[in-house]
Amino acid sequence: MNKFVTILLLLVPLVMSQQEVGSIIGDLLNPDCVQYVNPVGAISTTGTWSISSRVLRTDCVPLNIAGMRGITPNNNTQVSLTQPNGLYLRVKQAFLNMIYNAEQLGARAKDCSRVVVFVRDMVSIRPVVNRVQTEIWGAATSSNPIYPPRTILQIDAFNGLTCEYGPQNWRQGTAGANGQVVCENGGTPIGDILEVEGTFYVRRR
Repeated sequence: MNKFVTILLLLVPLVMSQQEVGSIIGDLLNPDCVQYVNPVGAISTTGTWSISSRVLRTDCVPLNIAGMRGITPNNNTQVSLTQPNGLYLRVKQAFLNMIYNAEQLGARAKDCSRVVVFVRDMVSIRPVVNRVQTEIWGAATSSNPIYPPRTILQIDAFNGLTCEYGPQNWRQGTAGANGQVVCENGGTPIGDILEVEGTFYVRRR
């Protein structure tokens, strides 16, 4: 503990409560807003997620990023699923879109306190999500969790123009009169295969 913090501990209790002192000390000692925690005795994590997160500083404020899909920003179209590695590229683009929007407000990937991922098919897409998160957040150990808490859910449909013709068999449809996806040859109008939303914390400016 540095000299300034020691002096502060001795002086501020004269005019402030213990809780207020604790908040000030926490702000001084923690440059980051978010810490990931896997409590001792909790279940083991089975992927790129932590059990919990906590906000370390009193001057950190939340940023809520809307659900992002695998849309290329320069042309506002969905990443093709029929190209080589199309599934991986679309999933990664969705995460990159989320991170980009957070960065524009001053946040980094490590400032993410929670992500919610919606997928069309858990079996085929969840491993790709794990891969993408490892590329963005890095590799972790049980004693050094670096992934935000994650909820991942399988749902039937999204906004978008993707059609499904069987397991991992997707093609793009066209937009109908009201913007809904129209599929040819008996395809199922699912719209997309993934969406991810995140909450981040940054220090108040």
